[in-house]
Parts: sequence; C-alpha cells; structure tokens
Amino acid sequence: MRAGSLKDRIEIQEKGTGTDAVGQPLDEYTKFADAYAEVTNIGASEKYFAGRYEEVDTKKFRIRFIDGVTTAMRIKLDDEFYDIKEVVDPYRNRRELLIAAKKV
Repeated sequence: MRAGSLKDRIEIQEKGTGTDAVGQPLDEYTKFADAYAEVTNIGASEKYFAGRYEEVDTKKFRIRFIDGVTTAMRIKLDDEFYDIKEVVDPYRNRRELLIAAKKV
C-alpha cells in the first residue's frame, strides 16, 4: 500500500456504552482511532421513501489495518458521518482494510 494515496484524515468512532442518570442507554460516539484513508465514491442516488426523497451516498475507505473495526462503528470525514456497512481485509494479511460506508 502506497502512503501517497492515503490523503484524507478520518476518525473511526464507536458507540459509547453506559446509561444516563435516568437509566436510558447513552447514544454517544467516542473516538476509536484516527487514520489516513483513500476515499472513493461507490455511488450516490436518491430514493423516494415515505413521501420524501432521501439521498444515499456510499463511499469506500481504504486504510492501513486497525484491529477491532466493526460494522457497529461509524466514520467521521470532515463534518460528515458514515455508518460502516462492511469491513474487509482483502488479502487476509492484516495490512489494509477496505470499509464500505453509507452517509448518515
């Protein structure tokens, strides 16, 4: 993997665990890791759902391998958030990860 193509800085976030004062689960995200990524558009489209149009933006993030990244996490790129839909170690050598994510 050439470092020159990893030019976008991303933050991988995981959902916090715990409860608030009333006992409700917290819905906050905390930083899991920072990484440099090669970001590629997979596709963008609009869907008509429940009487309104919804934009669907999907991106592929290629990063150096980080152990523990799961589909329960999200990615912050600039001021936008992407839910992780798929995490793949393409060559099974723990050198890089390919992450497919959908814009929230």
